Amino acid sequence: MHETTRLRRLPWDEDGRAAFVSPGDGFVNRLANAIEVEIIETARNDARRALSLARDPGVSRAELLAAVQYLSSAVQDAALVADLRGERLPVTEPGVEDLSEPLWGDASRCVGQALGQDRGQAGGQADTVAARPDTAVNDWPRG
Repeated sequence: MHETTRLRRLPWDEDGRAAFVSPGDGFVNRLANAIEVEIIETARNDARRALSLARDPGVSRAELLAAVQYLSSAVQDAALVADLRGERLPVTEPGVEDLSEPLWGDASRCVGQALGQDRGQAGGQADTVAARPDTAVNDWPRG
């Protein structure tokens, strides 16, 4: 089997285009790792803050709307990290199907049956992730 080195897609872009680096433990890879960790931690903090707001009987509609916007961004960012990490998983077993694309047809039905659900063909996936404002959870508007 001929082995090739796959470039690592980074959690940022260059002028709207995906940025890549060779795998390894150099500065750029360590920076990308740190950014991925920060994205996940920010998503966890946003989720905790939104749950706290949802449980507050005095919360305003504006606060809940802001929480939903932050959660939407956090979910998109966390999904990006999941995609990036999934791209780095090696396929080591012979005959393992590449699952980098959505499943359609028989494969989709098989997965749906295994999950106990009846699945048809799903729509396309978004190709972009909205930029997240550099605002800490504590900077969310109150009142």
